[in-house]
Amino acid sequence: MLPSYSSSSAPEYTPSPSEEEATLDYTPRYPLAHAVFHGNFTQRWKQATLILKDQDEKAEIPCYGRHSIIQGELGLLKDDISCVAVKLEGRLNFSMSDVGSNSWTLVSEKYTLWKKDDNVSSRCPSVLPLSIRFPPTFQDAGEAKKLPPSYEAIFYGMPSLWVTCIYTFTVKISRTRARFELWKPSRTYTLRINYRPRTRPNRPIVRCDTIFSMLKYVPEEWHQIMDTMHFKPSACLAPINCHFLIPSVQTFGLEDVIPFHIQLTGPLESLSHVFPAPSVKDEQPTQKLFIRVCLVRKTLLVVDGKKYWRNSSIGEGKVWATPPHHDLTTQMHKGDVSADWEGEVRCNPEVRTSGFNIGNVAVQDFILFALTPPNVRNATLLQLQHAHPIKLVTDTWTDDTTTHPHDT
Repeated sequence: MLPSYSSSSAPEYTPSPSEEEATLDYTPRYPLAHAVFHGNFTQRWKQATLILKDQDEKAEIPCYGRHSIIQGELGLLKDDISCVAVKLEGRLNFSMSDVGSNSWTLVSEKYTLWKKDDNVSSRCPSVLPLSIRFPPTFQDAGEAKKLPPSYEAIFYGMPSLWVTCIYTFTVKISRTRARFELWKPSRTYTLRINYRPRTRPNRPIVRCDTIFSMLKYVPEEWHQIMDTMHFKPSACLAPINCHFLIPSVQTFGLEDVIPFHIQLTGPLESLSHVFPAPSVKDEQPTQKLFIRVCLVRKTLLVVDGKKYWRNSSIGEGKVWATPPHHDLTTQMHKGDVSADWEGEVRCNPEVRTSGFNIGNVAVQDFILFALTPPNVRNATLLQLQHAHPIKLVTDTWTDDTTTHPHDT
């Protein structure tokens, strides 16, 4: 026979441990630099004033994240109002010079804040509260997809490409129709808003003075990318092996400084083309291998199964050589020799949107390694460009264990 059970109310829970309890683990909050704002954003129109709460008072437009609530008040200046409605709308637009233009509606949600009852003598309040939750997904052919962030990219040239993802908040105020008017007069006000869903890496970038000091002890913290610099066939020289090292997490915040390491290995005869020996007859300084490391953002558009894309640089890196690169020309021992560089790269400050992919439109990020030999036009060593995909997210990883779960 089964034992009898008596129903009881659920126990009370609190994020703060009692005297006999301890917090084993919790997901840390965002750093204080990204704390929740508690100011008001105010937009004034001729017949209405919109006040949105929990905003940065210095921001030009209000900003919302995933699952955020558009909360505030709408002040009205007119008395003869019959209806007040608001609409949250998100649209994805594209235009291409040789394809045309198109637009998709991602979000279109309407809410009535107040409506006059014809059977009852009523008057619209001068202040109407509003609370609307930002939907985290949209429907695409019956499939729920994450709502993309606000985004705008314009590329000139032939063909030109223009992609925007814009969210707006619209207020429509309808007045009571006068006796001899043929239609109900109404006013519509539109405010552009920024949708910025926040994400961060699942683990940090391990910092160190030099990458070599860590490879021996924690090699799993680094991801190796390999490629080859080739020579023209007429040179009859062995290729140069290129090793690029980046943090293995491969997901970085927009404000993160990303370290990297570059190593070239090969026979001394081959690497001598990277660092050519100076000539007594040369009046100009000897040119060396030019190394460029940058972050590249790819905006991809799919129209009728055909892909179109444009690339833009969103961050330039700093590169410096590490010893003993300047002694390569004097190394006479047999076997391969190597040359090493280290550096760091980060996004430009104006980049505030992370990458996304919703099928027909995608924004993808890469770290680009470009190696250009000296005197590239006449060089027997060929140029190399290698783009490795990474993921850029809005926030930096944090593990602030001193922050209480109630802190914001």
